Amino acid sequence: MPWLGAVSLLLFLVWHLRTPVSPRAELALAGVAAGVGLTADTLFAQAGILDYAAPWPVPGVAPAWIIVMWVNFALTLNVALRWLHGRYGLAAVLGFVGGPLAYLAGLKLNAAALAAPAPTAYTLIGCTWSLAVPFLVRAAEWSVRRWPATLR
Repeated sequence: MPWLGAVSLLLFLVWHLRTPVSPRAELALAGVAAGVGLTADTLFAQAGILDYAAPWPVPGVAPAWIIVMWVNFALTLNVALRWLHGRYGLAAVLGFVGGPLAYLAGLKLNAAALAAPAPTAYTLIGCTWSLAVPFLVRAAEWSVRRWPATLR
């Protein structure tokens, strides 16, 4: 049921946009995260690192549900993970460790399967996330400077 992720994100997004963070900032960050997720997970699929159980809408391209997961993660960066702002080294470590753990959870749920040896796959996923998380933290900082929250 890959559509369930999109519905869940939409509900979360509606709730999340009620936080003190500017809706424009969060929507811009969501767009950046979608692009990063599309690129990263398409590369994982094309490089033979991961096989997705529901490669929808186009086989060989990051499935929509995984892009939704990237957006969902990014939407925590100005609220629950705001403490990462300015801490790019820590963000890189979090990405290197947390990224592979998140994918491991997805593998346990049969959402994907490793198509490469585990040490290789997890190292590449960790390296990718160690670059992506600081980049997304920086994008989160930029978005709130560009569109500061307004009083409601």
